[in-house]
Amino acid sequence: SAFQRASATNLSTNNTNSNELSFYEYYTTMCKTMGEEYVIEMLAAQKKKAAELALKAERAKARKEKALAKGHALVARKKSSKQLIAEMNKGAAIADADLVIKQADALSAVREKYESETLARSNKELYSILSDVYKLFKQAVSDNCLTDAIKSMRGTLATRNIRVQNNTNALTVFVRYVFNNDRKRAYNYASTLQAALQDDIDADGLAEFIESKNGVEECKREFRKSDETKSKEAQLAAAALCVVDEMSSMQAQQVVKLADARAELAEGTQFVFVIARTNKDGMLELLHVVNKTTVAMQNAAVKELAKQYVEKQAVAKTIAAKAVKKAGTVKVTAAKDAAKLTMRELESA
Repeated sequence: SAFQRASATNLSTNNTNSNELSFYEYYTTMCKTMGEEYVIEMLAAQKKKAAELALKAERAKARKEKALAKGHALVARKKSSKQLIAEMNKGAAIADADLVIKQADALSAVREKYESETLARSNKELYSILSDVYKLFKQAVSDNCLTDAIKSMRGTLATRNIRVQNNTNALTVFVRYVFNNDRKRAYNYASTLQAALQDDIDADGLAEFIESKNGVEECKREFRKSDETKSKEAQLAAAALCVVDEMSSMQAQQVVKLADARAELAEGTQFVFVIARTNKDGMLELLHVVNKTTVAMQNAAVKELAKQYVEKQAVAKTIAAKAVKKAGTVKVTAAKDAAKLTMRELESA
């Protein structure tokens, strides 16, 4: 019958797990109560609704899969964007580093030019001015006008708010007048010129003299060493030569053999150093040979031996006392003497 066909169709559509006999009995009762045509319509409506629900579920699944795929694509794009940004940042960093290197190279070229041209030219110009000051000072001494020149210079410096003390020497006044700078720099320049005077350097040879002393600063430092210091340094230098000569020809007190006693001698050295210690009996225990002798090591050791040599040979001499300040009339006889005269001494002349 139509009801049986509809029932079978409904069972197939809904994939029900219910017992077929129970389903048949249920709809038989419904047909008797409500009529077969109504039941058929109801089943058709249920089938349509089931189909709509199935379609809706299928569409929802499709939307979910599409959204999921879109999400994966978005994550992939974000990842690609991060990689792209990272690559761009890396490229920018490399470009910045290249720019820094180029600028550093440019600065290095400027530095090289400064050292080879500007600095050399600057020193040359400075030495030329110092030579002129040196020559002018010697001329004032020769013309016997030093005192008047100093008085005039001191007055002019006072108008520049540059104070010249009574114990300032004549040569420093000349330097301050010409350079119009601070006392420290004037002190360095004046010390350099005084060093040249002490060595009887001619004005034309001043630049060469300063260069031979490795510049104004070293020239000043050497000049400002006390006579006692210079004498001691000269004694030590002479004693060092004697120590080296003596050790080069002296007989060995004892010959010993040490394991792995190989040593490398740097150029200019001739002695090997051995590390030793003293025991309770005052004997030396030789421990190890220093693998390499350097010039600095040998010089330091020789210097200590030279000190002992000076003491043993009693070569140290008493240094003459500083000259007593001249009283009364000052008689200027040479530029090297005039350079030491103070303002008080000149003005009292």
